[in-house]
Amino acid sequence: FYALYPSTAQNSASTIALSGTGATVGGTIPAAQTPTKSGYIFKPNMDYAYMYAVKADVSAGSSVSLDFKPLVTTLEFTLLTKADDPITSKLTSVKLSSSQSTSYLTGAFTAELTTSGLTAVTKDDITGGGNEITITLPDDGVQLSTNANEAYTVTFLTLPLDQTELTLTLGFAD
Repeated sequence: FYALYPSTAQNSASTIALSGTGATVGGTIPAAQTPTKSGYIFKPNMDYAYMYAVKADVSAGSSVSLDFKPLVTTLEFTLLTKADDPITSKLTSVKLSSSQSTSYLTGAFTAELTTSGLTAVTKDDITGGGNEITITLPDDGVQLSTNANEAYTVTFLTLPLDQTELTLTLGFAD
């Protein structure tokens, strides 16, 4: 059994097809990610939070329990300002970029699932890849706090690769 979340009914970019001894799955990670704000947390569009499950050696007529694993890399940043030197402008955007030329943060990807799990996704498995993700914050941005209990958290979804040499750039209203 092979399973992919979200289903193709939820996100037309996700696919699953049998191929040889496994299944091929695909999806897309966009360069512009629109967050949903919940309290101090900016969550990504969960239609791009791909997960997969593989289950082998199931007896006919028995129930199947699927153990889902992430198919994307998730990076979470917590942002606040210094008490002795606060930033008074509103934070309006957050950009994540990679200077690594052998990897991508965004694009359409394909991956192979086998009974032992996910095979490694390489640059050759990605089309339209890019090295930047921009999140524009809603409501003309947010005011960063000096209080750790009021720190904003921003989450990025990236391709299922080891991500290195990353830069986080903050954009302010002024």
